[in-house]
Amino acid sequence: MPELRRIGDLGSHLLSVSQFIMGDISGVDAMKTTIFPERPKAKVENEDIISFMMEYANGAKGMISSSRVATGRKNYLAYEIQGTKGSVKYDLERMGEVQVYFQDDAERDRSFRQVFLNPLHKGYSAFQPAGGISIAYNDMKILEVHELFSAITKGTKYDCTFEFGYKIDRTVAAILASAEKRGCVEEWTTYANNVQKVADHVASYGLTGTFHPHVDSHVQTEEQIERLLKDTNVLLCLDTGHHVYDGGEPIAFFKKHADRIPYIHIKDCDLAVKKKMDEEKWSFAKAVTEDIIVEPGKGSIDMAAFHAALVEKNYDGWCVVEQDLFPVKSFDLPLKLAKIGRENLRKAGFQ
Repeated sequence: MPELRRIGDLGSHLLSVSQFIMGDISGVDAMKTTIFPERPKAKVENEDIISFMMEYANGAKGMISSSRVATGRKNYLAYEIQGTKGSVKYDLERMGEVQVYFQDDAERDRSFRQVFLNPLHKGYSAFQPAGGISIAYNDMKILEVHELFSAITKGTKYDCTFEFGYKIDRTVAAILASAEKRGCVEEWTTYANNVQKVADHVASYGLTGTFHPHVDSHVQTEEQIERLLKDTNVLLCLDTGHHVYDGGEPIAFFKKHADRIPYIHIKDCDLAVKKKMDEEKWSFAKAVTEDIIVEPGKGSIDMAAFHAALVEKNYDGWCVVEQDLFPVKSFDLPLKLAKIGRENLRKAGFQ
């Protein structure tokens, strides 16, 4: 199923091992990418690679990565657990052995050592009489079925319960949400809660606080702003230029959320410069020196249509006209551009 993505396929197996050995995951920070958007028979509907950092409820930290395009790997489901006294590594491509490391070994000999599975390891003796003889994938499946049937018929402890599966499913959802937002799910909750605390504190003094989404910040895109509005009751300072900069539609957005917008920065953005910025990989500061922010009415925003939206919604809040110029090329320039912008706005209906 495309909606499960890479992490819901092979990655879920690593998550189940992680859940079993290390316990509950409390926070994730993920990224994903699609290397081949099309394959010979169809368009690709999910990512080729997904990687994420995570924090466990017990305080441990970890990383998991899953890939469809890891050249040379066949069934490389592997994990390595590093502790203060040693480490252990297991790899499904080498099922008959475990790599272990002990910190208290003599320094001369301190290194990973190979331990072959043997009859002293649970379940092994059902298949092989001595250590060093590999067991196979289907043998492992038989052991899993044995554990399940023992739990059903004898009431023995069984870890892979519905609750266990639900935790993995919830973790998958959090990983996908983090990858879409490009931020830690837990960190976002903290961030939104802190924004709300600041707004509430300001309100306790009888003041109205507004949140200003901004280029190169945690809340920049229209999707991120929508998420903040959903997760808090804060009011917005809508910056039209910064909004359109990252693909937003400020007029439609204002109409949708006019009751949450008591303050507006009227600004315009030249999307032709934005296109070149993306191609050349400029920073926003570099793009400003190349005039990405222009006088209102000279960029991509229809200021007459924006004025009409303000009238339609009976807007009676504050508006400030801005134009980013840092570092200013000449101190004679701001007044000249301000006059041009004021005339453009007058023609658009602003009095």
